[in-house]
Formats: sequence, C-alpha cells, structure tokens
Amino acid sequence: MLTPVLCFLVNPFLSMILRKTAGKKIKEEKYIQANPLHFRIAALLFVPVLISLFTWALIKMQSMEAREWIFFAISIGTINGVIGFPLAHEFIHRYQQPEKTCGIILLLLNNYCFYKIEHISGHHVYAGTYRDPNTARKDESYYHFFARSVTGTYITAWKIEVERLKKRHVPFLNFKNRMLCFNLLQIVTLIGLFLLSGTKGVLFFLTQSFVAIALLQLIDYIQHYGLVRKEIAAGKYEKINELHSWESGFPQRVFNLFQLEKHADHHLHPAQKYERLVCHHQSPKLPGGYNEMICLAMLPPLWFRIINKRIPSITKRKYHETNL
Repeated sequence: MLTPVLCFLVNPFLSMILRKTAGKKIKEEKYIQANPLHFRIAALLFVPVLISLFTWALIKMQSMEAREWIFFAISIGTINGVIGFPLAHEFIHRYQQPEKTCGIILLLLNNYCFYKIEHISGHHVYAGTYRDPNTARKDESYYHFFARSVTGTYITAWKIEVERLKKRHVPFLNFKNRMLCFNLLQIVTLIGLFLLSGTKGVLFFLTQSFVAIALLQLIDYIQHYGLVRKEIAAGKYEKINELHSWESGFPQRVFNLFQLEKHADHHLHPAQKYERLVCHHQSPKLPGGYNEMICLAMLPPLWFRIINKRIPSITKRKYHETNL
C-alpha cells in the first residue's frame, strides 16, 4: 500500500509545500527547446517497463496470502492508473503505428480496450454534453459518475462501432469490428492468465485493473466536472473551447501524467503531442494539482463545496439552459 500513500498523500503534501517554487519554474519550461524524438523515445520506453512490472508482480504474488496480494494489486493498479492510462491516452491519439499498438497493449493491461473507441470518437466529439458518459454533471458525486461512466463508455463504444460498420457496409461479424476484437482480446487474456496463474492470477489482474480504471475515471471526473457546452440546435453544440475543461491551477513536470492537466489545449488540439501542450489562462482552474484533486473528489461534500463556486458563471447559465 506504499504506492498509493506516496501518490495521494506524500506527493500532494509536498506539492503544496513546493507550490511557489514550481510556479516560478513553469515560466521557464515553455522556453525549453528539446528534440521531439527524445520525448517519443522516453514515452515508448515506459511500455516495456510497465509490462515487465506487471509480469514480475504476477509471479511475485503467487507466494502471497490473500491480504498481501490484494494490497499488492492495489499498488500495481495505482501505477497503471497514474502512468499506464495517461500514457495509453497519449498513444491512442498518435498516428504512428508503434504508438497506436502500444496504446492498445496498455489498455489491454488494464482490461479496458474499448476506451480507445469511445474516447476518440465519442468523448472528443461530445465532451461537455449529456451525450458524453465521461463528463461529470454538476453535483454528481464521483461514485455515481464512476458507475455511469464505465457502463456508458462500453455502451457508447458499441454504438460508435456499429454505426461505423454500417457506414462502411461491413458485416457485424467481421474482424474489422473493433469491439469484437477488443472483447476477444480481453477474454483470451483472462483465459491465458487462468492457465498460467490460476484463479488467483485472474483475480489479481481484475483487482489491479479495477484500481487503474477507478483512477482513470477520477481523472475524467475532474477534467470536465460541471462544465457544459450550449446546444445550439437539436443534437448540435457550440464548438468546444478553453472554458470546457478544467486545468490545474499549478504547473506540472512534463512527464507527470503526460501533461493531462493541460486538458483544454488537448481538446482544442487532440493530435498535439504531450510535450507541446500549453496552458490556457482563460480555462477554469482547479485549486491544486490532479493528485490533490483526486483525493478531494473522493469526498463529495467537500468537493462540491470547494469546486462548485469555481465553475464559471457563463457555464452555470448554460447548465440551467441545457439541464445537463
């Protein structure tokens, strides 16, 4: 359990202490010139590390008792949630085949392959609207959001894929059906784990996956909570802008969550590489970094009390108009 403690207790505490210093450094970071290839290689190198870590953990947990391997799975899931999912998110937005493949591998490592379909063709189209399962409504607790977003992501991914196949006149039972392939991959992975590690291995995998997905959904919850786009016609919404995503009120290092905290720029330029994302001063600001906000989001009354008053007035008006 040391990993979650370091990530969500020690790290936020140190961030609060060092906040002023970090705030000065960010002004310098935007002027740093670096070879894009270095950032690409650095990101790709994380993939074998994460795969090796999971493989080692799967072997290590065989000699553990139930309480021990459950805590161990929580630690591995935390690493996959904090590093694996942000990295997978970065890769599924890339056009190069190595990155696209690595993105699917990392999603498979967390039993969440269908996220790729919904995120690219669903979330980036409907973020800030009731049609997006990964936009948290105002006064919606994280726990309600979690159940709604996970099931909604899966259902929406199927709808997107079925519609895509219809437009291309491709039969449903076809290897071009990505949802069928992703589901098959996940089932084969579970069967393989059972044959190699038995029921214990499968339970370990599912436990760490649950933790990683829970952290992913916490980040999704934070990124668009209570922010809405106005419906200008039936099923059509105003263009997404910098007001529709929360940004951290404080800077982060380039490899910390792979710049997820600069989320407004990511929605404005989805294909932009993580090291090139910039802050938007007009975006609503969270009172701390994502690690701190993750802790706050797990305490709904406190979250509502602190964050609701930070929702921009124009967004509050649109919220009442659209009844999101």
